[in-house]
Amino acid sequence: MAGQTRFAERFGPLTIGHPTLPGPDDFPQVVGVRRAERCPGRSLAHRRHLRRPPPTFSVLRSVVIPRYGGDTVWANTVAAYEDLPESLKHFVDGLRAIHTIPTTM
Repeated sequence: MAGQTRFAERFGPLTIGHPTLPGPDDFPQVVGVRRAERCPGRSLAHRRHLRRPPPTFSVLRSVVIPRYGGDTVWANTVAAYEDLPESLKHFVDGLRAIHTIPTTM
């Protein structure tokens, strides 16, 4: 983790990894992400979008590389929203979501 945080610091100051799920004692900037069958969809993106303002970037390091699958997919939700028809934008603009964060994973 020390090497990864030193590498990330080359791009700018680091932030705390997650507001309510603490990282390791020596590395509060690190957020562990693992695939858990009981929590499908719990991803780095899910955790990072909760920050305000959101971080500029994240540095990923794979510890276990699966033989297949395991792809990391990024989506630009701003571009997706901008490409919606006006009627659908009007509909989704009125929607609200409530996010909860489990204290353990």
